[in-house]
Amino acid sequence: MADTTSPAATSSPKSQKSDTPPAADAAPIEVGDDNPADDDSALGTEASSSSASISSSILDYRTMHGRTYHSDRGTAQYCHHLLTIASEDKLHHAPIKKDIEESGPCSEIEDCTQPWTFHPDTFDYIHMRYLIGSVKDWNGLFEQAFRACKPGGWVESFEGAPIMQSDDGSVPDDSAMAGWGKTFIEAGKRLERSFTVVDDNVQEEGMAAAGLVDIESRIFKIPIGRWPKDQNYRNIGLFAQEALEGDIEGHVVHVADLAWGWSKEQVMVYCAKLRKEIRSGKHHPYYRIKIVYGRKPE
Repeated sequence: MADTTSPAATSSPKSQKSDTPPAADAAPIEVGDDNPADDDSALGTEASSSSASISSSILDYRTMHGRTYHSDRGTAQYCHHLLTIASEDKLHHAPIKKDIEESGPCSEIEDCTQPWTFHPDTFDYIHMRYLIGSVKDWNGLFEQAFRACKPGGWVESFEGAPIMQSDDGSVPDDSAMAGWGKTFIEAGKRLERSFTVVDDNVQEEGMAAAGLVDIESRIFKIPIGRWPKDQNYRNIGLFAQEALEGDIEGHVVHVADLAWGWSKEQVMVYCAKLRKEIRSGKHHPYYRIKIVYGRKPE
């Protein structure tokens, strides 16, 4: 029988900084009284079962264990919405000028991990989002952003921590929730592309090393599930649960293979445990996002 022990309960190497992260800047999230367990039943209008929204006609990019990557359009809309709500309904936090904000971006496809083809001093504003696990040289990335940014312009970095944690100790170390972050962290070590960018202060340090000034950072909590008492947090939590349960397997199958060598069957068992924990109402998990921005001196 396949070993489906949660990675949280194994002796796998741990990240000293990221397995015990510091408390988020935000105040503890109060737990609501009306937090019923969903067990393994469908979540009705508030959330759907895993993989239900994935279309069979999506783009054919990469397949692993029968899954296609870079083609999930179903849950992306929920991710964008919940992250916007969580970050104070703002698409950016850098104090860019109104005319820049209203002009809107133009789209060009480039690989940000390769040498940038833009001329120096090209952009008034550069926005980076969710690059964790894909960048090997963060300092080099910020150096290139600094070069391409106009004097007086801003560079903004929006990243998330993969660790599911709680303010009340309701995410035990041997849970599937605790194993989520450890799986991504271990996979990042194998890839040499870190998932601990938030806790290692990579954004702030990389921006400062590149020459950016007036660096500011904000941390926001993203609850998962309907457990928060505050209605805004609850709305965020419902969207976060929908985004996660919309394709738990798709999120974790590749990193679980890299980190622990799990088969498809082992991944499915782990995902079932995680889904059950999320729906139980007994755990109050959240993850953190960090937004950092800095200005290029004039």
